[in-house]
Amino acid sequence: MTLYMEFLVLALCNGAVALTLSKATIFRSMRKWVFSKSDFLGELIQCPYCTGHWVALFSMLIWHPRLTHCRFILVDWIATGFALVALSAITSAIIFRLFAGSHSEE
Repeated sequence: MTLYMEFLVLALCNGAVALTLSKATIFRSMRKWVFSKSDFLGELIQCPYCTGHWVALFSMLIWHPRLTHCRFILVDWIATGFALVALSAITSAIIFRLFAGSHSEE
């Protein structure tokens, strides 16, 4: 599998995980617990876009994707991370639109 195909699969997975963590009924009690500990973190975990940042960070720490090749690896990681978050957000939005109301809580 090419680098770009692997990255696309990773972005699709990240989007699905972020949406599941932030909207699915099965994780409602986890979100309530986080919200009881911190209003700020509770707000973040209820937003698929915000959750997508954390999911992307953990994915990058595990799989080390790198789309750009600059002299500064930090720049590569930041660019790759934001690309991953952007594609994850698009994935989350598409899934949410397709299944809104039937499998999500709002």
